[in-house]
Amino acid sequence: MACLLAAGCTGPDIAQLEIVAQATPFYWYQDTTRIYLRADSTRLTIEADSTALPALSASLSTVGVTVDAATTMVIPEGHWVLTLHTGTSPTAAVAAAHALRGRTDVRFASNAYLPAQQPTSCTSLLVNRLIVMYKASVTTNRIAAFHERAGFGVVRSPSGAWSPYWVLRYPPRSPFTPLEIAAAVYHHPYVEWADPDGTGCIGPNGL
Repeated sequence: MACLLAAGCTGPDIAQLEIVAQATPFYWYQDTTRIYLRADSTRLTIEADSTALPALSASLSTVGVTVDAATTMVIPEGHWVLTLHTGTSPTAAVAAAHALRGRTDVRFASNAYLPAQQPTSCTSLLVNRLIVMYKASVTTNRIAAFHERAGFGVVRSPSGAWSPYWVLRYPPRSPFTPLEIAAAVYHHPYVEWADPDGTGCIGPNGL
């Protein structure tokens, strides 16, 4: 079992990744500041094959969530925005994303998020990419061991001064949200900073 999911999973070349479940409001870090968020009940983002979409929609109906539409995202490939039926509660939307993360035919699932402290229609959509800058003192071997044991996939490794960071994929079928995983990585002793990747401000009619 990956270190992300197992208490006490440590070793000579990796520090434990301690994930803390977030209650509302959710948050991520910008520099050292927590940015608080609330779940947007109108949309989810997933990564899955198009052939799986009917089954996913049907499975959400069993938890009281109706999917009105699935719209493909141009970047990154394989991602979809699920539009939830008007009137879906934030609690139901959070439960729906959690249910999807447990499925073998879903590679990634996340709620969309709004700023917690102000009324706005500006939604952020997360995707299956976590951008991580490791400390200069951490060797490539230690980084590779961390990725393997925590369950991260590698999309892109650093390539020179213009792109000195790693782009990772979240561990599949994790019970934790992408924000919870990103916050844990942010605090890991190997890490300089970590940032969940996604869109900027998307209005009510976007995607």
